[in-house]
Parts: sequence; structure tokens; C-alpha cells
Amino acid sequence: MLLVERKAIPREGDWLYEIKFDGYRVLASTGSMARLKSRGGVDATRWFPEVTAAVADMPDGCVLDGEVCSVGCSL
Repeated sequence: MLLVERKAIPREGDWLYEIKFDGYRVLASTGSMARLKSRGGVDATRWFPEVTAAVADMPDGCVLDGEVCSVGCSL
């Protein structure tokens, strides 16, 4: 699900909030080797070698869906 921009924070109900960091949405998976795929299905494994190395340390069959961000530095 993609985010929806709001002009004001809802005050009613059981809402949760988090800071939106801009980055690259990827699906990371393990198996015979760690792989990263972009939201469009492009192989992003080589784009983020540090993330790929961290994912490779996870058990086989692990799948992560998230945003790869660089915080505190420029690319």
C-alpha cells in the first residue's frame, strides 16, 4: 500500500504515525542467494551492496518489504 498525503493529522480514532523517509522501496529475499527487487520488479541487488550483505546473513526463506534510505548523508 502506498502512502496518502494528508493536510492535517487526524485526531480521532486509533491512528498511528511515523516519519516518511524518501528512499527506494525494495523486496528483499533469501534463498540460494540474497536478492533485492524494486517496486517495479527490477533487480536492485547491486544497487545496495551493504543491504544485500545484511540480508544474506538472514535465514533462507526470509522476505522483507521496506524502504532503503540514506539517513544523515547525501548520495
